[in-house]
Amino acid sequence: MAKVAKSKKTRAVSVHSRAARREASPSAGIDRSLENASGAEDDKLSKKFLSPHAGGISKKKKSKAMTRQQRVRHERGMERAEADMDKLATKVTKSHKRARNIKSRAVSDRRIQNGCARY
Repeated sequence: MAKVAKSKKTRAVSVHSRAARREASPSAGIDRSLENASGAEDDKLSKKFLSPHAGGISKKKKSKAMTRQQRVRHERGMERAEADMDKLATKVTKSHKRARNIKSRAVSDRRIQNGCARY
C-alpha cells in the first residue's frame, strides 16, 4: 500500500520556519528607556571615525627594506607599467588623429551638401 502524507493542519509550526520567525519580532523585548539617554561619548567617537582622514580601513605600510628578489620584481613591474603607459599614449594620439579626420570629412560633406564646395 502507498503511504499517505501527513496532514498539515495537525503538525505544529516549525521553530525554523519563516512564519515562526515573523511571529517572534525582534523589537518585542527591547527596553525603550535607553533610547533617550544622552550619548556624549558616542558623539565624540562618531566624530573621530567620521572624519575624512579616517574614512576607510587602510593597510599598515611595511617599513622593512625589500629583498633583492622583491626589488627586481618591483622594477620589472614598473618597467611594464611604463611600457603600457607609452602604448596607451600612442593609442590616444592615434585616436585623436582619427577623430580629427572624421570631423574634417563631416565638415567637407556638409559643404558639399550646401553647395559651397570649392573645386
